[in-house]
Amino acid sequence: MEGSVFPSTPEWKLDFVATEAGVYSFTENRYIYQYKDHLGNIRVSFAKNSAGTPEITDTNNYYPFGLNHISGQFSTANFGSYYSYKYNTKELQETGMFDYGWRQYMPDLGRWNGPIIRSIYFYESFCLCR
Repeated sequence: MEGSVFPSTPEWKLDFVATEAGVYSFTENRYIYQYKDHLGNIRVSFAKNSAGTPEITDTNNYYPFGLNHISGQFSTANFGSYYSYKYNTKELQETGMFDYGWRQYMPDLGRWNGPIIRSIYFYESFCLCR
């Protein structure tokens, strides 16, 4: 196939490894600690800087249904990195929805997205989440 977009030998690269207390970032070559609240929401991420003192890398403050406050100088949404695991330790997608496995959650509306609930109306709305 001429003009192929994919390389003949793909390069696999590990970006980060999640642990109980945070993540180890291979791209930044450092351990990032994460403080979680009682619901499992990641509130603060911090790591040692080049001087050896802790610095805040990410902060998250949530409304009751998961929408992030757009305040704070450290709040980031780098999709595809450890920064994207936020509310209830679920991954924030590029669409602005959280991935709960079988369904997508829209925190700006406080609603679940997906046509599957219409076909199984006898279940409650949280039954397909993990």
